[in-house]
This record gives sequence, C-alpha cells and structure tokens, in this order.
Amino acid sequence: MRLLPWLFLLLLIPLALSLGASGFAWSTDSLVLWEIRFPRVLMAVLVGAALAAAGVMLQGLLRNPLAEPGLLGISAGAAAGAACVVLPARLLWPDIDLTWILPFGAAAGALGFSALILLLSERFGWQENTAVVLCGLALNALAMAIVGALLVVADPLATRELLFWNLGSLARATPASLTVISVALAMAALLWFRLARQLDFMALGDEAAHSAGVGITAVKRQLLISVALVAGIVVAFTGMIGFVGLVVPHMLRLWRGPAHVPLLALALPCGASFLLLADTLARTIISPAELPIGVITALVGAPFFLWLLVVRNGVWRQRGIG
Repeated sequence: MRLLPWLFLLLLIPLALSLGASGFAWSTDSLVLWEIRFPRVLMAVLVGAALAAAGVMLQGLLRNPLAEPGLLGISAGAAAGAACVVLPARLLWPDIDLTWILPFGAAAGALGFSALILLLSERFGWQENTAVVLCGLALNALAMAIVGALLVVADPLATRELLFWNLGSLARATPASLTVISVALAMAALLWFRLARQLDFMALGDEAAHSAGVGITAVKRQLLISVALVAGIVVAFTGMIGFVGLVVPHMLRLWRGPAHVPLLALALPCGASFLLLADTLARTIISPAELPIGVITALVGAPFFLWLLVVRNGVWRQRGIG
C-alpha cells in the first residue's frame, strides 16, 4: 500500500511528458520534450511534494486542520518579499538576472510573516485554532496589499514579474531553480521526519509532550522556520500556488489516519502527483494557450476548503477534535 502513491507518480510522469501543445507523442522534438517539458514536470513533482509535506507539518504544528502556507499568509509574505526585491532591482539594474536574488527576498518575506504567526500563536495559545487562522488570513491580505501597491508604481517589466507570482506557473523551471528547490526540500524533509513523532506527542497536549521529553518551543520554531523557508523558495520560482498543502494532507488523513510519519511519507508522492495532474491539465485544457496552475488548484481547493470548514469541522467539534 505504501508503494502505490510512488507507482502512480512513476506512471504519471511519462503521461505528463507526452501531453502538451505540440501533441501527444514521444516522437515530439527532443528539444521540446527534454528541455521544456521535462524540467517543468520535475518542477511540478518537487513543488507539489514540498507544499504537501509543508501542509502536513504546519497542520500538526498548529493543531489546526485549516492550516496551510497559503492560508496562513506565509506564501503571500514570500510574494511580498519577492516583490520588494523586484521593484528596486528593476529600477536600479534593468538587466539584472533575478534568478539568485528572488529566493532571498521571498524567503525573507516568508520568514517575517512566519515570525508574526509565531508571536501571535504564542499570544493566543497554540490551541486557539480560529484566532491563529484569522490572524493568518489578515496577514495574507496585508501581504497582497503590499504586492498590489507595488504593482501600481512598478514599470511594465516589473509588473509582469509581479503578476507572475499572483497567478502561479511552472513554466520557468530551470536547472538552477530545480537545484535550489531540491536542496531545500531534501534538507527540510530530513528535519521534518526527525520531528514528526514529536508532533504526535504534541497532539496529545503540552503536558503529554513534556512528559515524553519533547522540547515544545524548539520544535515549534524549527518547524515554522523550515516551512517558511521552503514556502519562500517555492514562491520565488513558481508564484502563488495555493491549496496543495490543504487538500493533500486531509485526503491522506482520511486514508491513513493522523500519525505524522506515515502522513509525511505519503504526502511527498501524493503532493507531487496532485500538482503534476493540475499542471498537465493547466497546459492542455485550452491548448495551445495555458491556464495559470494556481487557477486549477484553487478550483479544486476552494470547494474542498468550504466543505472542510462547514461539514468536517463541525463533525470534529462535535467529537471534541480540533
């Protein structure tokens, strides 16, 4: 059973490589297949795995079934940080290559907003789920207001760069961006697997976690900082892609239960498959044009979020869960 998600992903990759604006065939020009489609498919796999795994850890950290980097303002903070880099860079150095500058701006924005979430979470208490989520939504609105204000004053080239983050796309996959995301995901995954069992103890309450020898404050900070860094780097290269970290963890919980180690292990291939399917649909549904991938994930994730908020959350409250 544990191998099924990986087998499905391995079967999905050749299909995604075969589909595109230039036709359904492996006889497609090798330049198109290996230099355009393959990097994009690999980007979808890495980003989907990163966002889904980050969602698992963030939900476990906040003990909140609605937590997700996009909903808590972490991704929006990354977009705002990236926007604050793009505008002055384009004004001062119009020809500058932003490939290695944007990740730092996005990571700084994500870390800044994560620090606010951390402070607010400690202020309200980590058990106060609704207050933390509402604060995250407020920070999300603040970040998007910053991006919107910069759009007004930016030149056309910078405006195109900023609009790219708001819509989300995997079209800019390059060896450099794939390397950065791969390294960030690998390092974060090692940390998350090490801390996953401690999240199981923390789900039982702070007293139980203390009794098991869990350093609660250190775990919270390590997880929030690592999630922020991963989200910031992903947003820097792909823009705003929401709901992956919300939909995938919940579907897996319905299948495998709440234990974080198996959830995290399954989130990697399932998140990769989810985003790969979404990207394949985005670039084929109105071919030769393509939809922003954020549109596809929102069309799936927004109804799921409403269902989760109205139906499942009510069930959990009746049972005293969440």
